[in-house]
Amino acid sequence: MLNPRTPFVYREAEEMEPFVYARFDWGVEKKVPVPGKSDKEVLAVLKGLVDHGLALPKSPESDVFVAAPIIEAAKGESAYEPINLTWDGKTLRRNPDFDIPLEEALKP
Repeated sequence: MLNPRTPFVYREAEEMEPFVYARFDWGVEKKVPVPGKSDKEVLAVLKGLVDHGLALPKSPESDVFVAAPIIEAAKGESAYEPINLTWDGKTLRRNPDFDIPLEEALKP
């Protein structure tokens, strides 16, 4: 999903080829050159990067933490929309490039 509030850093430079750079979880980075592309073509590149990121393994840096809402006792918990969190609180996430067996990595 494209986030319209995502800040974009841009710099004008005559001697540089334009590019779009994205950083994903686990330090995965991707740079896509966009010389001569129209705004629609650059948007297509952004959408492609988003799709690429969705297919990659997620790290804890992507987890969303929100404060628990205050629930009015008279209404009950079922009267409120559930909070959507990306982490279930139990799954151990680890870098897929980390080749030490999980059992060994968890030893104290």
